Amino acid sequence: MNCPYPDMVSSVEPSLGIYQTRFMKYLLLLFFLLPIISHAQQRNKFDNHRDTRAQEETVDEQIDQIPIFRDKVEGDYVILGEIDGQDVFNKNIKGIVKQIRVKAYQLKADAVMEFSCQEGWKKTFQYCAGYAIKYK
Repeated sequence: MNCPYPDMVSSVEPSLGIYQTRFMKYLLLLFFLLPIISHAQQRNKFDNHRDTRAQEETVDEQIDQIPIFRDKVEGDYVILGEIDGQDVFNKNIKGIVKQIRVKAYQLKADAVMEFSCQEGWKKTFQYCAGYAIKYK
């Protein structure tokens, strides 16, 4: 170097030491905080999943408690609508009854009346229908 003032040359060069240490601090902070935050979110997700599973179990219990009657029901009631269920591949009456009960639950019905089943055009086709009712 042909500079008459050698100490000025070294002082003019930019020093990145301060910026590098700040960057490293932020980087380390992110590496330590992000796993803690994500773990907390996963824990909340697991707790929420457990709560929804418990709610689904109570809904399934309520659905299974809806009575189904083959004949007309005595007493005061309101017909909410006709509901049906079907199974194409095999005559799975339990699956069809579950479909009917789920539809009745969606209509907020207390019971299903005049439940009947018939075979379809194929021997494996089963069709069942009834009326969702709400007691007064």
